[in-house]
Amino acid sequence: MASNVEAGSIAVPRAARRPVPAAGARAQERARRRLVGVVMLIYLLLIFEGSVRKWLLPQWSFYVFFIRDPFLLYAYFLATWHGLWPRRSGFMTVCVLAGALGLVLASVQLGAAEFDWTRLLLALYGWRNYFLYMPLACLIGAQFRAEDVARDDGD
Repeated sequence: MASNVEAGSIAVPRAARRPVPAAGARAQERARRRLVGVVMLIYLLLIFEGSVRKWLLPQWSFYVFFIRDPFLLYAYFLATWHGLWPRRSGFMTVCVLAGALGLVLASVQLGAAEFDWTRLLLALYGWRNYFLYMPLACLIGAQFRAEDVARDDGD
């Protein structure tokens, strides 16, 4: 067994010789962990939103339906601010193009008919349902790790 003491100095064990991450990498990892927490919250809200709307707060069901959106926008902000979006993702490109095409088609349909606030709100609501959550799948695929979703049994 080798000693860690060599000629009056203490040798650093090999496991402790890892390079110290730069401050930017630590900030990006904190942002990634925050993003994971926000996405988990979005999914919890998705799971329990229906029962909350129906049983706990039926008088506010319209507002509860949109409760996930600010958290989703915050997740997108975090990903943009800290550069957490996936690089060279074909699916991400398709998602963004489909969302842009959806906006263009909704604009054309709204422009072709007489302006009506109801049509505008329905177009925004439909775009939200079909396209707003699509990039979240790419973000999860790029940033989630096995330990982020692993079950901790307390061992």
